Amino acid sequence: TDEATLEVVVSVLAGLVNKRLVGQLQALGGPAVGLSGADGGMLQCVIADEKLELVGDIVAVDPGALVRVLLAGAIPVIAPVGLLFKGAQPTAQLLNINADTAAGAIAAALRARWLAFLTDVPGVKSDGEVLPALPPARAGELIAAGVIEGGMIPKVEACLGAASTGSMSVILDGRVEHSLLRLIGGVASGTIVG
Repeated sequence: TDEATLEVVVSVLAGLVNKRLVGQLQALGGPAVGLSGADGGMLQCVIADEKLELVGDIVAVDPGALVRVLLAGAIPVIAPVGLLFKGAQPTAQLLNINADTAAGAIAAALRARWLAFLTDVPGVKSDGEVLPALPPARAGELIAAGVIEGGMIPKVEACLGAASTGSMSVILDGRVEHSLLRLIGGVASGTIVG
């Protein structure tokens, strides 16, 4: 992510997309508030890799601004944009962050009851079958073997991080109507990670 690309990322994710999601939630009766990981210094980052330029790795989460939104009864919509920190001090540099990684870090910081990823697959698969549960050791084996690959890796890693703080972490098929409500209601689907 170079500087020009970062401008587009911030404009689209923290601006247009964030506000469209907030608007849609408001239209459905949900009191929504748009935030980015830069707001309140929520997502504190370092440069992930100099070759990737302005891509951040999260080193700390300050959930203060988010907690205030939650305590006000609003639905937060958070764009995956963080701040570059030098030691404990924020800089003005915004960084692009993987959205799955950001969600996991925020869930872990809040000790959220649930972290759910709604995807376009029914869950984590091995040998063509959806795994109903994926413990940490097995997740590591499947990542090392290339069974879990691509965009599923940050989802699984985010789930493992959140699960380590007590979150019920799951990867669900978002194409299935009411899959999240069914899960919360006790009907298992997808892959529970952790």
